[in-house]
Amino acid sequence: MSKELRKKAARHQRLARTPASSRGGSEDEGDWSDTSASTIDSFGSVGDRDDLGSSNWEDDLKQSLEDLTEKRASTRTDALAKLNQIMARHFVAAALQSRQQELLELLKRSLKKGGNGEESLQAIRGISLAFINHGEISAAEQESLYQEIMPSLRVCALHDENGKVKEHCLQTMAMITFIAASSADTLRIMEFFFQLLETDGADLNLEDIPAEDVGNIMATILRGYGLLFASTYGEGSGNLEDAWEELEKVVPVFTMFLESGTKETRVAAGENIALIFESINTHHNLDDERDPEEALPEYDDMNELVRALQLLATDSNRHRGKQERKEQRSAFRDIIRTVEEGERPAERLKFGGKLVTFRGWTKIVELNAFREIIKQGLHHHFAENDLLQSIFRYVPVSDHRSPTGVLSGSGSPYYGSDDDDAELDTGRSSPALMDKADRKYLNAEMSKIRSKKMKNARSGKVRF
Repeated sequence: MSKELRKKAARHQRLARTPASSRGGSEDEGDWSDTSASTIDSFGSVGDRDDLGSSNWEDDLKQSLEDLTEKRASTRTDALAKLNQIMARHFVAAALQSRQQELLELLKRSLKKGGNGEESLQAIRGISLAFINHGEISAAEQESLYQEIMPSLRVCALHDENGKVKEHCLQTMAMITFIAASSADTLRIMEFFFQLLETDGADLNLEDIPAEDVGNIMATILRGYGLLFASTYGEGSGNLEDAWEELEKVVPVFTMFLESGTKETRVAAGENIALIFESINTHHNLDDERDPEEALPEYDDMNELVRALQLLATDSNRHRGKQERKEQRSAFRDIIRTVEEGERPAERLKFGGKLVTFRGWTKIVELNAFREIIKQGLHHHFAENDLLQSIFRYVPVSDHRSPTGVLSGSGSPYYGSDDDDAELDTGRSSPALMDKADRKYLNAEMSKIRSKKMKNARSGKVRF
């Protein structure tokens, strides 16, 4: 199943515990109290801590683009910060409809000129936000923009002397690949990330990078790999044989990262392992031709893996801070429940007074990737941005479209509710829980979508 079709399929899984390892949302719309200072500061403080100061953000957007052409680096940096704030807090696709190429050229120039690091960091985030705000540009145009910017990001990641710049180049490579790349390019970047992990970042020239930054870089690569694995194999995408082959290749390397001195790296490695095992279980459950009594193949080093995960779930190492131990134990309790028992975690956020549940590691990994980049503006994009609405099957309460339409396995799409206690589940109707007739119907509908997309010859995007 292609990535595009997977994003349109209805999902459902049983209620499970909320993973403490994933960032939790505030009960108040737009109040992301869990966003750490390091997450905000990593992209600079100018753009995300001040209000827009003008109700006419479109004028501010145009002015920011004009200021990006200035020679003074400080002027460009301030313009980037303002631009990023606007793109994070508004869905700007219509305002940028004819200027996407121009914007990308300006961002690429700032990436290359950002000698003080801050301009580069703002430009890198701007690239991610620009792709998130693409809207209904043609798939061919989006692919062209992707191919244009990726070489610059790769050079930046490999050769820039600033560890934070390297880290966020890698993060943006993962995000725009998730959004815009073909299946072949997605696999290519997954392999690029895996080779960096397998060699401890040998090609990244990390010799003069501070140890803390190195840990963050490796954690970012792990999360980037996880995001692309989720889009390639998560929730029934791809096939079981390929997913199992990937498991056998990468899990031994991820297991080594469980011994990292950085908590973020240990948790990212553990979450990838849980994501992979969850995906294998989903593929196995979706296989209509298998013998119901046939067991899953067993990972050769399963006992050693479980012991390593259990050790981290019960870690009492006094060399680590109390809060670090608490967060790690909570994270790995969720991870080990997936690996040992097949449980799928759930995370809940409230948008516009409505509770939204994200089920399974695939959706949680994807959610966290967008949250890391959009930050405080996430609820605006869930309300306005078709990209996030299609990925997470979210429909604003005021919008009476079906989130799944004919793809709803239950035949009962969610239309929103005036009840403050109403809950929208992004995993409402998983193929794994459908009967055989429902799965055949779902597959037939997805075949129609595939035929329509082929007929359009990538001339435009399919919308809900």
